[in-house]
Order: sequence, then C-alpha cells, then structure tokens
Amino acid sequence: MKQNTYKGRKVVVMGLGLFGGGEGAVRFFAERGASVVVTDMKEEAELAPAVERLRDLQGVEFHLGEHREEDFRNADIVVVNPAVRDDSPFLAAAKEAGAEITTEINLLFRHCRAKTVAITGTNGKSTTATLTYLLLKNLGLRAVLGGNIGGSLLPQVSRLTHDHILVLELSSFQLERLAAEKRSPDVSAVLNLTPNHLDRHGDMESYAAAKAIALIHQKPCDFAVLNGADGWFSWFRSRVKGNLAVFMDNYYDALQTAGADVFAGLFGDELCVGRGRPEWRAIVRDLFAHRGFGTEPVGHNTRNLLAASATAFCTLLYRGTEPDRRDFATALAKCAEQFTPLPHRLEVVRQINGVLFVNDSIATNPESVMAALEAFADKKVVLIAGGYDKGLAYGQLARRLAERARFVVLFDTEGGRKIASALEEVGGVEFCFVADMEEAVSRAAAVAQTGDVVLLSPACASFGMFPNFAARGDAFKTAVANLED
Repeated sequence: MKQNTYKGRKVVVMGLGLFGGGEGAVRFFAERGASVVVTDMKEEAELAPAVERLRDLQGVEFHLGEHREEDFRNADIVVVNPAVRDDSPFLAAAKEAGAEITTEINLLFRHCRAKTVAITGTNGKSTTATLTYLLLKNLGLRAVLGGNIGGSLLPQVSRLTHDHILVLELSSFQLERLAAEKRSPDVSAVLNLTPNHLDRHGDMESYAAAKAIALIHQKPCDFAVLNGADGWFSWFRSRVKGNLAVFMDNYYDALQTAGADVFAGLFGDELCVGRGRPEWRAIVRDLFAHRGFGTEPVGHNTRNLLAASATAFCTLLYRGTEPDRRDFATALAKCAEQFTPLPHRLEVVRQINGVLFVNDSIATNPESVMAALEAFADKKVVLIAGGYDKGLAYGQLARRLAERARFVVLFDTEGGRKIASALEEVGGVEFCFVADMEEAVSRAAAVAQTGDVVLLSPACASFGMFPNFAARGDAFKTAVANLED
C-alpha cells in the first residue's frame, strides 16, 4: 500500500501508551492526511506528555478515559496496542464493520525499505538489542534501534533507506500480530524461552508459536540466530527457513550443531564467532573491565554478547559483506565502552549501612528472578516480589528462595499470594504481605542485615499496581532514596 493512500481514511489508534508506539502511529497517519481518533482507557492527566506533543497535528481527536464503540464501527483502520487481547468487544465491532486491524510494528514492516534485525525471547532482549545496535554502529553500519526499546520508528519510515538496518526488540505480543503481514525479519535472534505470558498465550506451545513468527516467513537467504543450550532449541530449529547461527557458552560445543552455518561461543577467555574456525575474536575479560558490563552478572551479559555478536556477524553476511576479524575486536571494545546498563535491570540504587538495594523491576517471571539471585550468589537476599500473575508456576523459585532468601516481602496481589502458597509448600522462608512500595521497602530494610541485598525482582507484571515496570522501578528508587542512613 502506498503511503499517500491514507489520505481521508478514518483511523482509530487504540492505546496511546507510555512507550511511544501509539504516538508514532498518530503522527504517521496524521502527516499523511488521515482523520485520527486516539482512544485510551487512561485519563488525559496520565497521558499528558504524549497528548501535548500531538496537539499541533491536524485532524486528530482525543477520546480519553473510555473507548466508544462508534469510533470502532466508523473506522477504516484500527491501530491496536499489541497487549490488547483479540477478544476485545471493541475490536470485534471494528472487524464486524470491515475495519483493518493492525499495529505500529506491522505498519513499520509494511512501509520500511530498511533491512530488519529482530531480537526476541523471554529474557535479555533489551540488553542484546542494544549491544547488537552498538556493535553494528561501530562496524560502520547505519543501524537504528527500535521496537520495544528506543521509541517508535514509524514517523521516520520515509527517511529510512535500503542502507539502514533496523534493530528491533520484539515481544511475543508484537510478533503474534505481525503474523498478519506474513513476513519475518531478515535476521532474527531467539535468545531463550521460559514460561511467561501464559495468561495470554495459554500454554508454552502457543507462546513459542508467537515467538516463531520471527522465523517462519524468512527466506532462504535470511538468518536465524538460536541458543543451542536452550530447551526449546530443537523446536525452533525445525522452523528455520534460511541460514542457522548457533550460540553457546562453549564455541566447540556450538560447532557440533549439524546443519548450522554460523557459530558463536567462548574458547578459553576469547569470545569467538565464525563459520567454522573462529573468524571474530575478542578477549572477554577486557570487555568486562568496563563499568557498563561490570555492574551486571557476567554470565548473563556474556550470553547477551554472544547473541549480539552472532547476530551482527549474520547481518554482515546477509548484506553480502565479508566480516573482518580485525574490525570486530575494535568494534566490540568500543561497544563495551559505550554500553550503559539499562535501568530496572539489576540496577544498583544505593547502599545503606552495608545493605545493597537493587532494582530489577524488569523481572516479570520466575526465571528472571532466579537469574538475579545468581548474580548475588555469595549474599543473602531480602526479596520484594508479587504483582499481576501471568499464569506462571512459582514452585522452583520458592525452592531457590529457601536456599538464598533471608526474608520475602510480597505485595498483597494475586501473584504475591501464589508466591506465598509456593513458599508455604516448600517451607523455611519467612514472608509478609504489604500494600504498597513504600511499605515494602521499609519492611525489607528493617529485616536486612549488613552484607545483604534488598532486591526488587517481582516475578510478576506491574499491571494493577503501576502503569508499567519502569514506574514500579522508579517507585522503588524513590522509596529507597527516602530511607534514612
């Protein structure tokens, strides 16, 4: 569809959101002459910054604090926030009236001429996407970061050329909707798969199927980057349509993967990537001397680096560029210097009387929390957890907490109560319920001892208590800042 065909069309943007996707869609359509209605259940006060940025656009109306069925029945196109479920009565009304249902990411794929690199998986997406972007930039390529990180790229779509490379962090919700375009990214990395969003997807097979949208429409010249040590590796591998890259902790373990074209892993203290013998090498300990990598667990960021390096290598091959082994070490060293740890991911907030306060609000599933516990393997942890339950099981986490936790502070929510039930079944862990973040931090600080870590790592979504994980993390940081020494 040509971009000028939107002139005069009636577009509903359902969910302005807080991370830029809805705002990007509004700008895209308004600048092309469409009549746009922005509708969101949030009140205008909650969305004030985005609303103010859009006030200058012609042909845009705001219907906030509610959804009106007539808006959807009168629409030609509905741009939906990917988190909105298919069974929404408003979407049903739009479909019944013949409207097209799409998303900001779908529109980006439809209209963009740039090459696309996607990073998905359960954990590590944002960090790996950022590292991939920085690595490509330092290799001299015109990389742009977007998707779930970096803001909407849709308003820029007419300025993005064949020379650009979009590095996109994509969620299962975004990929599920992308299926309508029958298109996968040119290079797709699936980092791992552990239980998450089962309240939406129902079971692990359906969750995996959503992630596999990144692979199933690829062409023979495209690249899939998979974690050879992940439990779902074989399942994803069976859906690869093009070239296969495998990353593992050990380079020569990765080399044993029959049918793979690119390999990444560690050999001694070197990070190696290649099509057989290592073509790219870098000394890992030199990279982790930089402050950005040093504040997070080396095991996690080593795997993120492996995935990013494999993805960048494949991107060069996809472009028809022969990777230069000398350029890589230099580019990766620059990447390490430039990388700043992302907020709300094992973010050290403050140390008070020998107690470290750490914000890991991004951890919305048990596996993420267990990884955070490993980051502080030599310390006792006072955990703050709970929130909106996504249909996950907490038994394994409870067993790990029985070994590692001094105390657990739980928000009095469905997720918090499920974690409490798992802790009671395991035994040996004291816990309490709290109503809000200020009380949670106060109780955690009261029981923590010198040398302990007070860790916000909720294992649950923020829905119902906070607008998003970032707001939850900010509330934690504010509460910690208000503690007296």
